[in-house]
Amino acid sequence: MRVVRLLLCYVLLEDYCSNVGAAITSDIVHQDFSSEQNTATLLDNNVPSFATAIGNVTVASGREAILSCTIRSLGKYKVAWLRKDDMMVLSMGTKTLTNSHKFSLSLENMKPKTNLTTGRNEDEATWKLHIKTLKEQDRGCYMCQVNTKPMLNQVGCVDVLVAPDILTSGTSESEVIVKEGENATLECKASGRPPPTVSWKKEKNDFLLRKNRDQFTKVQTWAGERLELIRVDRKQMGAYLCIAKNDVPPGVSKRVYLRVHCEYLPSMVHYPLVPLTPITIEPSLDD
Repeated sequence: MRVVRLLLCYVLLEDYCSNVGAAITSDIVHQDFSSEQNTATLLDNNVPSFATAIGNVTVASGREAILSCTIRSLGKYKVAWLRKDDMMVLSMGTKTLTNSHKFSLSLENMKPKTNLTTGRNEDEATWKLHIKTLKEQDRGCYMCQVNTKPMLNQVGCVDVLVAPDILTSGTSESEVIVKEGENATLECKASGRPPPTVSWKKEKNDFLLRKNRDQFTKVQTWAGERLELIRVDRKQMGAYLCIAKNDVPPGVSKRVYLRVHCEYLPSMVHYPLVPLTPITIEPSLDD
């Protein structure tokens, strides 16, 4: 099967390259959609043209991204999709040239059309590149190319969003132990794209932050990776939740238990006073 596939790729490449003079070269035309004059020139020369620009897409990790390349008047020419970073050919014509099931091709919107004024064939078709089960390494730009001479191409880019994840490095252990009166710092680091926001809250109720020596203020949430508790009091002991969120659900959380060791002073034991019975000492007869 591998030999047959290689032969097929070779035949397709040979056929693709024959239309541009036996080799794929760097002689490429980037169609400028902001210039009506450029588009008009392409039409006048009776060569293929891009009907619209490829839109950039933003998709969450694990889902599918689709890039659409709509071409007018393709005629005898062929369309290829390439990964721009390394110029790897992903598809050519209607064939996918990669062993990975990540990439596939679909052809839609076949619209036979003839310009009544010029008599020119202006058929349109949309060549769609499907990128399945997106991962971070799929982020980048992809090129739709037509083997005219010089070659005609345009680029569309894929941004991959990643759900938040709480990192082990830089994050407090599941339990933090301090003595009453000491300072405590709870830390939480998270990754994701876009970068997640991190906040703290107590598991069951509002938590207390020291306002001054003898007063505390109640707080529902604390924004930031670091929660610093000054001169910890036993009332602040309990479970705290670090919560990380971004535009990609679901958010994630980690539970950190703050244990406060309290030093108890031994209390004095009070015994009831027993009234003393007076003792009378009789004088001895020997005296």
